[in-house]
Amino acid sequence: MVDAAKKADMVELEPRAEPTQKRAKELVENILDTTARLLDEVGVDGLTTNLIAERAGIRIASLYRYFPNKFAVMVAIWQRVLNRELEALGEFMANSGGRLPLDEVVNELVDAAVAVEQTSPGVVTLLRAMRVTPELERVEQDSSELVASSIALWLGQRGASIPAERMNVVTRTITEAVWAILDYGSHLPESEQAMVVEELKLLVRSYFVNYFDD
Repeated sequence: MVDAAKKADMVELEPRAEPTQKRAKELVENILDTTARLLDEVGVDGLTTNLIAERAGIRIASLYRYFPNKFAVMVAIWQRVLNRELEALGEFMANSGGRLPLDEVVNELVDAAVAVEQTSPGVVTLLRAMRVTPELERVEQDSSELVASSIALWLGQRGASIPAERMNVVTRTITEAVWAILDYGSHLPESEQAMVVEELKLLVRSYFVNYFDD
């Protein structure tokens, strides 16, 4: 018998093809956008490739041309979100991350994380599912390491007093805390979500102040 871990490793997560023509790129974007909305509607268990194709208004063969299964579609959605997050973080570090007072840095970083979540349908549902779905756990862990590495780069540039052997623990701790609290806030009414964001900023500031002189 094949155990769960080996079975998860056997699942294809890479796209079958990369779209090159404008029409093909629009088709793939339609698949990703539709799947993201469906994740919020039916969850991972209710998601099927047939349902994706039906809602996207395409033939199932068109979906399979680019993706082998629903998990590969989900990974592509997550990669799109991750690219946005890393791009925003990189731009912030390059433009103002090293000059602004720490309070302003934290405000901008948290606001950027909130913006990614609020403008990316399905992202909270997807992140939650990735942490408990054997087929996707490794992808989520690798992604968290990438984000943590970017934060570590900023901390180093900013002159944080963090021993090298502790840096990964610090960056992963804050990354996990931010996503966990945003997940919690996503279930609340909008009026309370704003308060959660303010508390999150307070938490991050209180955490980072231990490693900065300013």
